[in-house]
Amino acid sequence: MTVVYGSKWLPAVAALQVLCFYGLNRLILGTTENLYPLTMRYGIVETSIVAMVPSFLILFLTFREAGKIIDENFMYLARPLMPAFVGSGVMMIAIWGWQDISAALSPVIRLAVSIVIGILVLWWMNREIFYEIRELVGRK
Repeated sequence: MTVVYGSKWLPAVAALQVLCFYGLNRLILGTTENLYPLTMRYGIVETSIVAMVPSFLILFLTFREAGKIIDENFMYLARPLMPAFVGSGVMMIAIWGWQDISAALSPVIRLAVSIVIGILVLWWMNREIFYEIRELVGRK
């Protein structure tokens, strides 16, 4: 960590290592907690919606509380994420549209074209990311 951020961040290393395990626990628990009974009764899509709604609420509350701490409003914190939300929405609509019109094709072709569509939408929405990736890959 000293190579990337410098020695001033060394005290944070232990906390970050512990938080990695916390994140792993949250990941495992998030997929297994109380969702199985809902899936059995209502189905996988409805259960996914039920899991997503509280996470949006927690996200909103977290941003609001963080804004209070740093004396900024919700939009100040959310604004940098807006391009990612819009890009994700455009990509989702494009791939759903493709999946809808290509239902008769082979699953392999549908997947391959979906990946290409995702890359093209990403390139269209944010060309700079491809230049950054090329620069990172080109480094030795």
